[in-house]
Amino acid sequence: MREDYVKAVLYIYPKLAAIAEDYGEHIRNRALGSYRRTAEREAEYLAEEILRKGAIENLKEKVDGILKKLSGEERFLLEMRYFGRRKQVSAVGLRPRSERSYYRRQEKLLGKMAALFAAAGLTEEAFFREYGGFAWMMSVCRRVGAGRECAAGRREQAWLAEWLADAKPARGCPSARGRGTAGEKGGSA
Repeated sequence: MREDYVKAVLYIYPKLAAIAEDYGEHIRNRALGSYRRTAEREAEYLAEEILRKGAIENLKEKVDGILKKLSGEERFLLEMRYFGRRKQVSAVGLRPRSERSYYRRQEKLLGKMAALFAAAGLTEEAFFREYGGFAWMMSVCRRVGAGRECAAGRREQAWLAEWLADAKPARGCPSARGRGTAGEKGGSA
């Protein structure tokens, strides 16, 4: 199963409420200025835009419901990779193991998200049928599919390096005593 659409939805999820609000404002403004256009054509356009706004709100609601099914650690991992949010790691109780284990956990979580999307009726086919007319959303899908998640990837790598560095005890600190470090015998400072 291709999971690119899942990644794309997760990348745009934090902006969906604002996008739906912008659609609402656009619809209001268009309706106010509609006296200059033919009534039938304008009514059709506004009805289509209302449906598009509803589709965006529906997508947000589905993702909200899916996120509620996740553990705190899983939500934290999603926020770090897809939402660009930095939370206090201590608040989540997540301990970094290694860069490799972090990426494995992310891959496993992506598979779980794809399964939860499908269970919520948001399969790849349903997604493209419902949202294929949204050029901006399809643009995100194409970028993800082509592996061009550059800014998000760089942000994640920088954060991960910082997180792992913070988790390593400094030489001579109380938590490192007694274990011994390279070049030391007995581990006392």
